[in-house]
Amino acid sequence: MGERNNPSIKFTDSPPVIVSLKDVIPKQYPRLEGRYRQPLPKIPGNQCRTLLQDNKLIPQGKVEVWLLPRRIETENVLVISLDPTTKLVINVSKWPLPEDNSRDRYLQRACKILEEVPKAYSTVSSIKSAYKQLHSLWNDKSFEEIDPKEIILKKQANSLRTILDELAARPRTILRSEHHMIKLQLLRRVDAKTLRWLSAQPGRNIAERAGSKQKVKAPKRYETIDTLENSVLNAFASLTVRESKKWIKEHGEKSSSGSIIAAHQMKAQRIEFFLREKKVPKAIAPVVPNFSLRFDHRYRAIWRSWLELMTMNFLSNKQWMWQDRTIFELFQLRASMKLYEYICSQPNAGILSHCPVFSEPEAPNQGSYIRINNEHCVFNFKLENSKKTIDFRFGNDQTCLGVIADVGLSNPLWFEYTSNSNEWDKTCEEWDRILNEWMKRSLS
Repeated sequence: MGERNNPSIKFTDSPPVIVSLKDVIPKQYPRLEGRYRQPLPKIPGNQCRTLLQDNKLIPQGKVEVWLLPRRIETENVLVISLDPTTKLVINVSKWPLPEDNSRDRYLQRACKILEEVPKAYSTVSSIKSAYKQLHSLWNDKSFEEIDPKEIILKKQANSLRTILDELAARPRTILRSEHHMIKLQLLRRVDAKTLRWLSAQPGRNIAERAGSKQKVKAPKRYETIDTLENSVLNAFASLTVRESKKWIKEHGEKSSSGSIIAAHQMKAQRIEFFLREKKVPKAIAPVVPNFSLRFDHRYRAIWRSWLELMTMNFLSNKQWMWQDRTIFELFQLRASMKLYEYICSQPNAGILSHCPVFSEPEAPNQGSYIRINNEHCVFNFKLENSKKTIDFRFGNDQTCLGVIADVGLSNPLWFEYTSNSNEWDKTCEEWDRILNEWMKRSLS
């Protein structure tokens, strides 16, 4: 970054962010490096106003702000590229981790609702029907009750029961050759390396070249289980043990699947211990499958199950990492729902036009499930005591940082109003109270 302002880091109870003067960081940056390599999502706006205004480290003038991901269990540092030559290494070892699964359930419900929003607007015949469907989605408790980890672990426990027993007893072995000093009377195979070694030794015949110990360097074949497919088996067993232990700790006594998953964990743990003793390394994704992983039915099942577990783990980590953007988007959706409800409850009030352009985002998921075209995403409505129509626009205001929505730019709704509660009903009550007060101020 040279002599220019270095971005500053802020982490309190509010979302962690990187803040920089406008146009200091190149367009394709900052970028998260490592396993989840991707550009950081940007918060709309370019002036601090109430957001971040108390932080003395924030540079004065027009700024740009990017959300940082929350820390996941396996990471102690975040590496952020600010430009092609500058990297920012952040120690996140003291950043909070989820203490229980309540936040996971909350985020799972939030993400499921947001995933269904574009369908609600694309499959119904009227705005009234769309909002009726949104209310139905919002109050659907089944999104929180479904446990995808339990479903996957139980399915794998049933489908891999005999396969794990077979592989624990007879893992696939192959023959490999290594060159050792072998006595002449035990010599069985000779290759080019052996002939080159013999030609370099002094003597007139093989007996003289073998020296006083009568040994020559020759290939010796041996069996080994150190293969790619067994490395994948080791990685699968290790991941299964970790995820099963975590699930049993949280749900084991309450769920009917506890004994099945516990037995599955014990089988995986036995295989993991055996392969560790044999010094078989764990496979590291991505892995290109070999012949055995593709055509041996046992290892093919292990390969697919490993990919399934990794995908589940990856999506769960992504939900946790980018939860602040998800809550931002969920609050934005709730503001739209409450405004529609408020307008419909007012006498002689009506919506003149409604154009919520909600669709699936083009970019990979960073906690964002809805793409909003801010230029067209507007409510035009008229109230009884108002002489003119009022516009409601989702926040993309270029003067105020972190605005979720506004009505005529007079009373913006801020990102900092989001809740940290893990209880859905409690969060909704808090949000509805804030939104009702905001609408009364904005529309009075």
